[in-house]
Amino acid sequence: MLKSIWSLLERLMPRAASSALLILLAWSTSPEQVGIYTWGVLLYTFVVAVTDSAMRQVVMQAIGLPAGEKFVAGYQRIGYVAVPIGMLVFTSILVLASSSMSPLVVLILSPFAFAPLFLIANVRNIGVLQKGSRWSDLAGAQLLGSACLLAVGVPTILLLQSPFGSALGAVACELVVFLRCRHVAKRLPALPAMGASPHASRQSDQVLSRAFKTMSMYSGLAWGQGQFDRVLIGIFGGTQTLGVISVGLAIARALGDAVASSNANVLRSELSQDSSDLRHEQATYVTLRRGLLLAVVAAILMAIPGRYVFSLILGPEWQSSLDLVPLLSIAVVPSVLSWSSGVLHVHQKTGRRALSGPVVGNVLALPVAMLALTDLRLFALGVYLREIALIVTSYLLLVDTAPWTLLGRAIGYSFVLTVFLYVAIPSAFLT
Repeated sequence: MLKSIWSLLERLMPRAASSALLILLAWSTSPEQVGIYTWGVLLYTFVVAVTDSAMRQVVMQAIGLPAGEKFVAGYQRIGYVAVPIGMLVFTSILVLASSSMSPLVVLILSPFAFAPLFLIANVRNIGVLQKGSRWSDLAGAQLLGSACLLAVGVPTILLLQSPFGSALGAVACELVVFLRCRHVAKRLPALPAMGASPHASRQSDQVLSRAFKTMSMYSGLAWGQGQFDRVLIGIFGGTQTLGVISVGLAIARALGDAVASSNANVLRSELSQDSSDLRHEQATYVTLRRGLLLAVVAAILMAIPGRYVFSLILGPEWQSSLDLVPLLSIAVVPSVLSWSSGVLHVHQKTGRRALSGPVVGNVLALPVAMLALTDLRLFALGVYLREIALIVTSYLLLVDTAPWTLLGRAIGYSFVLTVFLYVAIPSAFLT
């Protein structure tokens, strides 16, 4: 349980700090400016998904193995050059394709091109800490990074009234996290490679490369299942509409997404231990059941304050965003299972089958985005049903028994949560 708490804090603090900056940006600027910032975040998170998130899936298998260490070093050398150049190019293309964006937007969003460099440098350190179950050290590093994010971002936003402050804060955050994780990782004794099993001893550079490419594709598609609808909303609805919906999503899902992400990290750590299949099955059930309960609590904690408290802070132009919060918070419950489905596939060595769930999520992004442009309540329902669809798809393709009972629990918890929120905030469902 303590491991889960530390992992949750490690995932929660950067999301909470980023959401706080987004709320500050919304308060001090306009939906148009928030929309511009959201475009930068979408590009940044996509790059992180296909690089850092994918690498974290395989780095614990690589640590301590000569071929593995060589693979990690090669990944870092390529990333240091390709990532910032690629992000600046895509930002420029975005500005050129938009009739409403000034060329100055490239400069405003430019810090996002350099923040991933510290994630690339830090990937092995984080792998060492996760493999050693040093969740408290990871949480401490994220606490320092989040404090730096706010220390840099808040005054810069207030001074410049621009998304540049949020982007600059992201660079400062990742730099501090990197420095702290490197300091802790260097003080740890050398960890053995995951060579206790015959499978781990046969790892090669080619095997790790294939695993990384598969998980990079999976992470990119997984990013799309949650973000591609926002890309489409920005394209068809405009930057202002994108900004309005992004604020609602940030408030509703920050805490719940932290629960889902941390739960997946803990599950990955549990399944990486050399244990029997029965022990792994028990760890899966206990970890995911705990994650579902935490997601219900997270939804309640964000839905009620999001609907009432933030309405006192933000202006009337953000009211439609706040109306979305209670409805969108319900979808965080099944997201615990969708975030963890890839971990189960990797454990069962069926990583390519894991692509099926995110593919379904991306296909459903277009109808979900169209719902957002017609009726926001239907948009929230579409987000929830998409989570259920991709879980079902992913579970059907698992080799071993899928935790179907947990999916039943997720649906049941969602129903109870919906009834509770309907009683507590009826206006969110009726207006």
